Parts: sequence; structure tokens; C-alpha cells
Amino acid sequence: SDVENTVVRANELNRAIRVKDLATVAWDLEKRQVINKTNGRPSISLTVIKKEKADAIKVVDAVKVAVGDFKAGKDAFNADFIDDVSSFIRNRLSVLTSNMLVGLLLICFTLTLFLPWRVSLVVATGIFLSFFGTMGFFHLAGYSLNLISLLGIIIVSGMLVDDAIVVTDSIVTYMQEGLSPAEAARKGTLEIWPAVTASVATTVVAFLPMMFMSGIFGKFVREIPLGVIVALAFSLGESVLLLPQHLMTFVRLKDFDLPEKPRGITRVRKGFLRFWEETIIPRYVGAVTKIVHHRYLALTSMVGLLVTAIVCSQLFLKFVLFPAEGVEIFFLRAKAPAGITLEENAERIRGIESIVAKLPPLELESFVTTIGLQQQEPNDPNTKRGAEYAQVVVYLTPENNRDRTAEEIIESLRAEVGTPDGYEEVRFDRVNPGPPVGKPISLGVQGATYEE
Repeated sequence: SDVENTVVRANELNRAIRVKDLATVAWDLEKRQVINKTNGRPSISLTVIKKEKADAIKVVDAVKVAVGDFKAGKDAFNADFIDDVSSFIRNRLSVLTSNMLVGLLLICFTLTLFLPWRVSLVVATGIFLSFFGTMGFFHLAGYSLNLISLLGIIIVSGMLVDDAIVVTDSIVTYMQEGLSPAEAARKGTLEIWPAVTASVATTVVAFLPMMFMSGIFGKFVREIPLGVIVALAFSLGESVLLLPQHLMTFVRLKDFDLPEKPRGITRVRKGFLRFWEETIIPRYVGAVTKIVHHRYLALTSMVGLLVTAIVCSQLFLKFVLFPAEGVEIFFLRAKAPAGITLEENAERIRGIESIVAKLPPLELESFVTTIGLQQQEPNDPNTKRGAEYAQVVVYLTPENNRDRTAEEIIESLRAEVGTPDGYEEVRFDRVNPGPPVGKPISLGVQGATYEE
């Protein structure tokens, strides 16, 4: 009634023309601007966005529980989870953690080939102390354990035992000279700690500039050097403060004696040391001797190799910061002639949907169709609205689970889809990894009139 009685115009006699005099006012549903479909069926899309500090995996698990509770006893609809970012995080974390564990095992095995198992165990303990210390620092500093921060820890995992091995060698050398374990630990550490500190400092300085990179990319990679530097700091502290005490307490000179008939890992170590001393060391000594006697030739060769590497890198190597491999999402965007209705466009897009739906289950996870809107994400500056626009977002299974790459799948669909009748253009856009960078070129055109 308020709308009906709204005055449109009144004259000097206070006679008014109201909306109800000119039109019929009624309740009705708003005209649809967008049609959403999931796997070819009409749907409503609900986007869940977590807070900045929230755990993505926990949020998704809680959402799935809530949806399951809501669906209990309701068979009228299906609920599909589309673009579940937590699955991507779970897969990558699984790969990273498994690689990290394998790396730790390989480090411990390599140490055991050169050192007695008791010494290897003491040295390897520093790896875990450094890892736990770094994770504790990240927690207190407000950083999360994610793909980027884990990458920094994995990069540094092989460096964490370098200083510990040098300190151990210095202490054991004094123990073999007859000093008591306590005196050997004190003297060996004091003698070597400046060199060890300088070695760690050079690595820290090499990674430090990455912490001060600006822009979006700087925010992405900042945790990599931070993880490396913090882990190295904990490793250095453990090597010069805790390791000497551990060696003094747990290691004895008899641990370095190899029995005549060793068994197990000791037998493997004895065979490896024999090969090392009888084969590797003589050849190494011979190579160093030749290099020293022909130092100018060796220097020229090294400079030549450096120049060759630089030339080859400039001529033949492409630098792609975030390569397209591993793409799991791509867009199929179609444009019909202006003036078409949403319903007509929804009917025309069915042909493209049927082609996408034919992808094998090992390749296709799901696809979402939107009619009336082309948009990659809510803040996409290239958003296009109108009944003539439509897009199909295709979600692929992880690349290691399928035989074809995303590029191969896109090319096969491009050949099969072509430009269907009723559409002016159909194009394919990939969602490349890394931070959003937009299109290579953006062109804006303005004029005083539409014709101009």
C-alpha cells in the first residue's frame, strides 16, 4: 500500500497522481539474472569463505558435518562439494611430509655409513630439535604450518646436520688423541664453533633478501627464507650448546672400533668404509693433485664452464615462475548474440555440457555451469554480466591420478566443442598456479557515445 500511494505528481490544487492510478502493484519474484547448474543439474551455489587465521581443513570438515546433519531425512536434494581447497592442501601436505620423512631417513642412513650408529643417532637428534624449534617459533609468531613454510623446512633439512657433523668430527678427533670426553667436548667445540657459525651465517645471508621482497609474490615466499633461517639458528645452537654434552655422555671411543666379524648395519658400514678408503679417497687425492699441478688449466676450465652455463641458460632455458603443470581447474566460456534470454542460453549450453560430461571419471571430478555471468572469482576485474554470457568451470582430478594433462584435455575438448550454433565465440581459460596476475594484456576503451 505504501508503494501504491506514492505520489508521482501533484498540482496546485493538491490533487495528486499516485502509482496506483498508473500501474498495478503486485508481489512477484525478482527476475533471474543468473542460472547455476552443477554437473548439468539446476543448483544453488553456497560459497564458504574462512577467516584469515582459520584452519582450512578444520573448516571444511566442520562444513561437511553441518551439511550431513542438515541432509539427514531429506531426500529431495543432493549436496556436492565443489572446489574443495582442503583436498588440495591435504594432498600437498601429504606429499611434502612424506618427502620430508624420506629425506630424514636418508640423512640418518647416510650418517650411519660414515659414523657409528650411536654417533649418528646423537647427530640426527639435532634435526628433530631444529624442526620442533622452528615449528614452535612459527606458532608463537603467528605463522601457520602450510605448503610454503613446509617447503622452507624441507629445503634446509639436509643442511641441519652439516654443523653437527663438523663439531662431532672435531670432538671425536680429540677423544681419539686421549683426552677425556668432557675435555674433548669442550676443546673441540671451542676450536670449531667460529667456523661453524660463519658457515651458517653465509647461508642465512643468502636467503635473507627473500624476506624483504615486495608485492604479492613477496608475501607468498616470505615464509620460505624464514623457515630456513630459523631452522639453521636452532641447528647452530644445538650443535655448539647441546651436542657436545650429548657426545660426552653417550659416545665412547670403542664405538669407533669395527669388529672382525660385524653384523647388521655395522657390516654394511665396514664394507662402505673399505670402499671409501680404498677407492674413493685415492681417486680424490689423484684428482686434487692434478688440479694443483695444473692450476691455470683448472681455473680456465672452471671459468669456461661458468660462461657456457650462462650462455646456455640465456639461449635455451625458459624461466616460468609458476608453470602450468598440475592445473586442475579450467574455464570454458561461451558468448551468444546479444538479446538472448537466460532460458535460451541455458538450453544452448546443454550441448557443451554433454561433451564435458563424457570425460572419463578418472579425469573429471565435477563441473559447474553459470549462465548470465563470466567470472573467475568475486573480485575478478574481467567480470562480464548479461544473458548472452555463459561459462562451464571444469574441476579435474589430481594430475597424478590421470593419464592426460589438463592441456591435453583442453585441446581434445576444444576440437570437439568448436563453436556451436548459436554462439559467437567459445574459449578456454586455465587457472594457473601461483598468485593471481590477471591477463597478459588488458585493453579498456572509452568514448563519449556508444557508437564512438
